[in-house]
Amino acid sequence: MRLTIHRGTREIGGSCVELASGATRIVLDLGMPLPGPKKTNITKESPLSPSDLIASGLLPNIRGLYAWDNPGVDAVFLSHAHRDHYGLAGFIHPRIPVYLSAGTRALMELNEIFMAEPPVLSEKRLLADRERLEVGDFAITPYLVDHSAPDAMALLVEAGGKRLFYSGDLRGHGRKRGSFERILHNPPRNIDCLLLEGTALGRSQGVEESRPDFPDEQSVEEELVSLLSAKTNLALMLCSSQNLDRLVSAYRAVLRTNSLMVIDLYTAFVLQALSPLSPRLPQYHWRGMRIKYWKNHAEKLAGSGHQDFLYAANKHKIKMPELIARRAEILMLTRSAGLFPLITRSLPDYNGLKIVWSMWRGYLTGEEPVSKFCRKNNLEINFVHTSGHAPLKDLKRLAEALQPHKTIPIHTGFPHLYRDFFPNVHCLEDGEELSI
Repeated sequence: MRLTIHRGTREIGGSCVELASGATRIVLDLGMPLPGPKKTNITKESPLSPSDLIASGLLPNIRGLYAWDNPGVDAVFLSHAHRDHYGLAGFIHPRIPVYLSAGTRALMELNEIFMAEPPVLSEKRLLADRERLEVGDFAITPYLVDHSAPDAMALLVEAGGKRLFYSGDLRGHGRKRGSFERILHNPPRNIDCLLLEGTALGRSQGVEESRPDFPDEQSVEEELVSLLSAKTNLALMLCSSQNLDRLVSAYRAVLRTNSLMVIDLYTAFVLQALSPLSPRLPQYHWRGMRIKYWKNHAEKLAGSGHQDFLYAANKHKIKMPELIARRAEILMLTRSAGLFPLITRSLPDYNGLKIVWSMWRGYLTGEEPVSKFCRKNNLEINFVHTSGHAPLKDLKRLAEALQPHKTIPIHTGFPHLYRDFFPNVHCLEDGEELSI
């Protein structure tokens, strides 16, 4: 088995791994790089030529993967629906099948509607937890993992008598922590190579050290209960609509405090689309839930043929006068800092207004609307978040359970730290090939 990490050996984001055995080639993830030297504002309609996209490093240099080339890759596997793992999938040749979980497929199709992402034209084939499949010389077994993206998968890849375990992104402190513990208690054996994500390594430095995240999703729920119990004005919570664990925590806190949870149309549509994943996933028509319509969301749903959803959701709509009148009992969720000014300017006063930031702190740069508003009005930002990634202690537990012959850093800005905590570490460079 031959391994090439095209991107991710020294950065978080843009993950892409190529594996080859005999005449078979597969790719694990095709992610968009995070903002920085490699910009993320590329689409299939990018003005750059294919050769320029590859030469600039925006696209990994993988022969036979892209729509303008003769297909030479046998399959692409996407671990989960975060753009830094699938964001370049729209460039894949239509004749190359894409394997992904049901939740990942649903979110990618939602993003085509709401985020104007280029569609993935390839045939989408579904992965299921622990169901082994074969592609040429490879056998692949997906493992459901706990992560802030729903239905995320780690991948066991076997070929030529060798076994590689790709962690994808994972953690052991969310509402699906049982999936992580299941891997620890019944791990795949005889792992030759572990590709281990290390997003959280190094984050203890600087501001994160003095203001750490909450340790798990249950502690997030408890803090939200505390905030809602004491509030006298609107509580406005900024979080990802695709972080289902966070939506569940918010809804549970609302029920425990006899509050009202107000979501937007996009969030309501996400919850409905992902309802097959769990009967416990709250829905827009449940007790304690209402929907705030925004014109942009409604137009996108109508334009994509979802008028029936709009008609059904309309029965649970809350208009601004009612929202203002009942603001002391409302937790309102928004994922967009762009909507933040539209909401706050409608409030008659800001006395007792609670601003809850429930995402990674790095997104709060200080110059976006939330920070500026809070500085201007002398309001505190309540940070209520737990990471979507495993801390060091859980990464060590995973490595100890798998006992790989070799551990290779990926999805990390600090590959050199691995040698301090894991045995048999082998650091690669982007584009370097390793024979396993």
